[in-house]
Amino acid sequence: MAKIKKLSIKLPKENASVASVISYCDNVETGMADNADTFPDPVPTLALFTAALVALKASVPSRDEKNTTNTKLMQKNKKDIINNFLKPWADYVLLVANGDRYTAGLSGFVLNVEDTMEHDPSAFTATFKGVGPDGGQAIVEINQRAGNALFIVELKVGDQWEMIDAFNTLKFVVEGLPSGESTLRITGKKGVKKSPKIILSVRAS
Repeated sequence: MAKIKKLSIKLPKENASVASVISYCDNVETGMADNADTFPDPVPTLALFTAALVALKASVPSRDEKNTTNTKLMQKNKKDIINNFLKPWADYVLLVANGDRYTAGLSGFVLNVEDTMEHDPSAFTATFKGVGPDGGQAIVEINQRAGNALFIVELKVGDQWEMIDAFNTLKFVVEGLPSGESTLRITGKKGVKKSPKIILSVRAS
């Protein structure tokens, strides 16, 4: 079985044209601004990134002006500045996304090509991250997707397992739990294939 590609971000190459860098950064600025709730704390800040992008655009001469040696040097300097902004932002987006391609894509960054080969769902682990913000909630985080398209969550009630929800993200809030300790059974699933089941103890208020 082939290995699933790790999620990564493709940044502009060092010799990329100013126009292509501006186009790339326009998409990133829009994605990060429109999804500020998902990516609330980028460093540098969104305001600084926008200022650097405006400066890069301003360094491009109008169509009736010649691109002199000085303007080329200024453009390179402005391009280098914003490229240096993109690198920590890319790392931040990957940290927030935690392997989730959909979340990373919200940022406007260009992602590596997704592996389209078929992979059987495989083992993963889950962690109880704490009680949810409201009663009957528990926060659960999956360590890796492991070829699974979604995760089915069941609650143990007596000797039976009752399905309570399914999630396609790696971090989610399970609702409808009784107050105190509960036992969950989580199964990854892709198509008709399923991963090994895991048992997780959680707590809700």
